[in-house]
Order: sequence, then structure tokens, then C-alpha cells
Amino acid sequence: MQRAIPPDLSHARLPAREDSRQREAIGDLHLAADHFAGACEEFRAALLATPADAAGERCRILLRLAEAENSRGESDAALRALAEAHVAARGLDDPRIGARIAANMARALVDQGEYRRSRRLALYAYRVLKDSDDHRTVGRVAVRGWDRTPRRSSGCRTPPRPSAASTTATGWSPRSTTSVWSTRTCASGVKRPASSNRR
Repeated sequence: MQRAIPPDLSHARLPAREDSRQREAIGDLHLAADHFAGACEEFRAALLATPADAAGERCRILLRLAEAENSRGESDAALRALAEAHVAARGLDDPRIGARIAANMARALVDQGEYRRSRRLALYAYRVLKDSDDHRTVGRVAVRGWDRTPRRSSGCRTPPRPSAASTTATGWSPRSTTSVWSTRTCASGVKRPASSNRR
């Protein structure tokens, strides 16, 4: 059964703040109906009707816009929206918003093949949000196994070393939680953790 598409309110005349909330609500309905192009259009309209000094509202709408862009495979557009959200969030002093931005960036970067950078962002988001009530975001980053940091095993191999910290589209990169182990070469020629000395 085809999902219903929310009505177009482009001709409705509402006060700017009320128009923004209506547009965001319609965008949410489009998103729930998997009509991602319509969701993006409504979220952008909501942004235009949102005052520049309403940083919290703008961050929320930008996160929804990024989710819609990610869902339709437009990772570049999602990263642009998240970069704008990061700028808006600077004065809010709320690490949870930054973590949500990081989680959405991680998703977009996976689509672009930036797996190491994506993992660092997802680990940061998980660490900040794991004890919060944002179960949806926590579940999204945990379902990929990003909630686990590398652990030593009894074998000779170690996880690949992460590359030097790099910036995201926003110029912001949370500190990596990935452990970097020094290694040595065992008799078989395979690298082992330095602390796993054989006697």
C-alpha cells in the first residue's frame, strides 16, 4: 500500500515562527513516508522561516534535513547541513547536540568511504549519548559495532592504526577513542602487541 503524501502548504499564510513549526511537522511526515525529497524541501522552508538567533531550533531542523539528505543518498548535502548545524550549536553549550551532529556525520562519511573518520565520530557520539534518553541515535551508532573499542586478542594481529586526526566538513574532529598499540613482529612475521611478550 502506498503511503500518503502530506499536503502542500506553500500557499498558506502563517506567522513566521508558526510557519517554521508547520513546515518542520510536514517535513517529519514526509520523512516518515519515505518521501525524502519532499522532506528536504519542507525542512529548508522551515529554516528560512526560523530566526537566525534561534540556534536550538535551527540545529534541530538542520539535523532533520541532514537525515533526509542521508536517506536519499545525498551525503554531500547532508554534510553541508551538518556543518551549518555545528556553527549554530557553538553557543548552546550542549554536548548532546554536538554528539548528534557527529552521529549524522558518521553516517554520511560511511557513504563516502571515509570509514576511519566515520568511526571516530560515531565513537564520540556513543560516548556522549550512551547514558542519555536519545536511544535512537545511540542505537544507530551501536548497531554498526562502533560502540566497541579495539581489544587485544590472543592472535598475532592487531587492528589497523587510525590515521592522524583529520577534520570533517566543519573543520571539527572530536578526539578519537581508538587505542593505538605499539607492535612488534613475532617469529611468524606477523605483528603482535608490544606488551604480549613471549617467554
